[in-house]
Amino acid sequence: MPIRNPVLRWLLGLPPLIPESSEGGDWRVTAVVPAYNEEDCIGETVISLKRQTVPLARIVVVDDCSTDRTGALARDAGATVVRTPRNTGKKVTAQAFGLAQVSTPYVLFVDADTVLAPNALECLLRWMRLPRTGAVCAMVLPHRTKTVWEKVRLLDYLVGTTVFKRAQNHIGAVVVASGCCALFRRAALESIGGLPNTGSFAEDMDATWRVSQQGWRVWFEPRARCWVRDPDTWRLYERQMDRWYRGFLQSLWMQKYALGGHVRLLAVVVWMAVEQTLAPLAFLAGLALFPVQTGYALAAYLLLEVGFVGVVSLVQGVRLGMLRCVIKALPALPLLRAANFYLWYRALWRELRGKRLTQWHKGH
Repeated sequence: MPIRNPVLRWLLGLPPLIPESSEGGDWRVTAVVPAYNEEDCIGETVISLKRQTVPLARIVVVDDCSTDRTGALARDAGATVVRTPRNTGKKVTAQAFGLAQVSTPYVLFVDADTVLAPNALECLLRWMRLPRTGAVCAMVLPHRTKTVWEKVRLLDYLVGTTVFKRAQNHIGAVVVASGCCALFRRAALESIGGLPNTGSFAEDMDATWRVSQQGWRVWFEPRARCWVRDPDTWRLYERQMDRWYRGFLQSLWMQKYALGGHVRLLAVVVWMAVEQTLAPLAFLAGLALFPVQTGYALAAYLLLEVGFVGVVSLVQGVRLGMLRCVIKALPALPLLRAANFYLWYRALWRELRGKRLTQWHKGH
């Protein structure tokens, strides 16, 4: 007898149940991979797509005027390569160029530095049995965990997917169908005018919100796994987080009125912004008001933080067969929190000052 209570399933780390559906029809999928100077990884990405247990109808690599051998290596690996007339400078523009080549009912967007598990598409496609499913995203894991910043990202992924994204899944308010690996129903994309270049540098989040506002359901599928190349230095990490945070703020500002049509998604988005902004300020204010208890407060905070993140990460580490990597990454937890709070406040300050982000930086 399956467990049907959504809260209980979330607490147990189980995904929502997929109701039976009699929807039949065309299940063909086209993969679209935007790429710019990705010769080091594009071949591995295309090969992982060709090894899917559900064969893809077509793999389209959009070569955004690379200056290296990206296009040639993708073609050698078995992909169809299309080249933009000029470098677009943004991933969403390259994706839109590739989307114009798609005629299948479903499109799988995959980053050029992402390797998929062989059953990833199969797991994602199950959710399309539900007629109102607009998009499904995979569980993202780091390709390497050698440097401190890759370890930081591992903890971020494990806590984010285990606690927050699973909760969003159960209440029907997934904030972002990660561009690393996300399956979209083409009809859902057509309902928002394709992939419009709205100016947000969080193109996957922007598309997720717009699809949700049209009444489509967005899901997170933790059994579909993919591995990405994450920043291995502070400079790369800082650039990527700046783009993510400012893209989030840009999307929130541009869709502040439209989000009112999806109350649960609006609530989650507002909570994320408020919590990220006020949590460290509240902690620092408490230290200032009660200086005598500073030591106890710091000890209590560290105990709760390390305890919560540690337990969640260790459990996930066991499930994913990454326990040793998680244990090595846990000492980087204070760095994760400090770096992310600093980068959030800096991004917020830059956006409030009107200092626009104009260049799309890769994360590796």
